[in-house]
Amino acid sequence: MARSTLRVAPNGAATWSKRDVLKAVLRRQSEGLPLNATAVVRQQAGLYRAARRWYGQWDHALRAAGIDPVRVRRRIQWSCTSIVQRIRQLAREGQPLNSRAVQRSESSVVCAAARRFGSWDNALLAAGMDPQQCRLRRLPWTPEQIIEAIVEIHAKGGKLNAGVREIVSMKLAAVRLFASWDAALQATGLDPEEIRNHRKPWTAEAVLEEIRKRHRRGKALHYASSMPVSLRESGTRLFGSWDEALIAAGLDPARIRKRPPVRKPWTSQDVLQEIQRKCDRGEPLNAGGIWPKSLYDCGRRFFGSWDAALTAAGLDPREHRRSRLPWTRQRLVEAIRQIHSRGGKLNHGGGICSTMAAKATRLFGSWDAALQAAGLDPTEIRLHRKRWTAETMIQEIRLRQRNGYPLNCTSVQHSSLYIGAVRHFGSWDSALMAAGLDPAKTRKIKPHCRPWTPETVVQEIRRKRQAAEPLNRSAVSPESLCVRGSKFYGSWDAALTAAGLDPSTIRKHRPGHGGRISSVRLRGDDGK
Repeated sequence: MARSTLRVAPNGAATWSKRDVLKAVLRRQSEGLPLNATAVVRQQAGLYRAARRWYGQWDHALRAAGIDPVRVRRRIQWSCTSIVQRIRQLAREGQPLNSRAVQRSESSVVCAAARRFGSWDNALLAAGMDPQQCRLRRLPWTPEQIIEAIVEIHAKGGKLNAGVREIVSMKLAAVRLFASWDAALQATGLDPEEIRNHRKPWTAEAVLEEIRKRHRRGKALHYASSMPVSLRESGTRLFGSWDEALIAAGLDPARIRKRPPVRKPWTSQDVLQEIQRKCDRGEPLNAGGIWPKSLYDCGRRFFGSWDAALTAAGLDPREHRRSRLPWTRQRLVEAIRQIHSRGGKLNHGGGICSTMAAKATRLFGSWDAALQAAGLDPTEIRLHRKRWTAETMIQEIRLRQRNGYPLNCTSVQHSSLYIGAVRHFGSWDSALMAAGLDPAKTRKIKPHCRPWTPETVVQEIRRKRQAAEPLNRSAVSPESLCVRGSKFYGSWDAALTAAGLDPSTIRKHRPGHGGRISSVRLRGDDGK
């Protein structure tokens, strides 16, 4: 494996610079190591994440190092002859030839066979094989077979607790035939309490040792990171809070805690300059690949659409628009493995792409089947949150208050904590008072929460005009200003007229095909 150019920051966290990324890429090339994304993720995941962070995509990092991404990709061009030869070679080696077994070891062969022959069975027929004989179909479990299998696994010293992946099908059959897995173990003369694996409870010393170990490895330690839930809960229980556990381990919670930097509001000129800078660096500028998303949102707000923002920056939107390749079984499996290698969440509520989940259901039958095709256990991926109690909710509210998280109703109303608080305490304010907090101090008071009047509406419109802020209806429609202005004056155009502005000048029209953006979008009328 290539030596890492990973550096250590003063606070002990591992960091990569752009220069470190390029050096690591060139070192891998000089040592003859593979440079395709899959190999780099498996061997140097930190390098891959740093390249994505600095360059947006792994291909852009390769181009910055003077390497052609097309040449480093490992993609076998399967032909009908090579597929038949590979099937016959697997048969000579005694490998199983059913679709699922080959999919686990060489998914590209199955995908290529479906593309070239229409199905895996047709490819087997072309290789002179009988699909019926190659297809493995297990007969239904019987009680006697389950008992014999349990005795055999126990005699070999294997694990028989319910969480072992190798016995999932047998466990399901045992629940169906014996009513529970424990009953099946008792039928073989085994004690379920002895078989069941109980994790040793965390001690204060074990928690501190694990925190220091994760810190030395450069892993995230903030409260919302993907660390084991048992570690986070045990640290909070033993030390009073997670910050106190970090302090006991010799770490500074302020440096460990991840908080995005506060960025000043975008202006139209900032949007154009950032687009041009990204274009010069070769970063993606298509609507789905732009980062940060605030740049895309402000580009649409200032110019009417993202294509119009690219046009205003002197770029051709058609050159930067990238059509997404259609999802296939192989691409889905690769995407799932990449997300899992980066430590991302793969449960249905963890933010996975809805399009990817829908395609996985169509191609594999279910999302769990897609996870199994990627070599993952759905029961381990699926996150089951414990039920809230009054005590755990009070602890969570106090913990959020110590960590500086907002506790107003709007910030938590879509969380399970808010729903549980309303169910247990009657209202969110009652839950805050039970935690010893003042609800009035946790509320966020917006600058325009005072009652609107026709005079304050006109004053706010003129203030926005002097600050060169957009005043078209699509830009201010989510605000209470637009709602109250339309209510007081009959319409938003009438409110603009009352403030001495021309609605036709303020109104933004989406440019047509080949149209140019008027300078009114950047400068506008002076309002006189």
